[in-house]
Amino acid sequence: MMKAMVSPKGQAGFSVLKEPRGFKGDTENRKYSQQLILSKEEGEKFITFLTKEAEKLQAVEVERQRAKGKVLRTSPAELSYKPQLDGTYSFSFNRKEQDGPPQAVDSAHAPLVDYLTREHEIQVAYTLKPYVKAGAVFGVSLVLLAVKAFGRSTMTMDASELFGKADVAEVTKSVDLKDLF
Repeated sequence: MMKAMVSPKGQAGFSVLKEPRGFKGDTENRKYSQQLILSKEEGEKFITFLTKEAEKLQAVEVERQRAKGKVLRTSPAELSYKPQLDGTYSFSFNRKEQDGPPQAVDSAHAPLVDYLTREHEIQVAYTLKPYVKAGAVFGVSLVLLAVKAFGRSTMTMDASELFGKADVAEVTKSVDLKDLF
């Protein structure tokens, strides 16, 4: 079994921790998932770490495939992250339905009963799982083990900041639903 690792603290993204979901409603290949959003600096450090770990796994897999008489392309490993428009990085951790739900705890290690939102700061416990796709492309999946929630993220913007400072319009009459349509 692979060793368990823990991500840096970051902002919670899309979470599917209670009930697994399939892609576009697919009833097969359902997964639990957690998205982790890291700042540019933290994201780049985490990518460097994941790349080094993936290179170790790739070296083992290349030798294993060579022993079978197969040739594995030795390009950089595919990793489960995406750069975002705001400069942050989004990492995707997944867990198969048959492996059961991941553990989700709060900062005191009590079971998390609420849903995670972008306002939560989290860490993700995970393992790396190597895979080889058709065409001999090597990749590494981030397998979700557990999520720890700490509370409000420091990266989260207050909703009022999205709109700026505008004058508040006075309502001079009540609006009836018939007036709207």
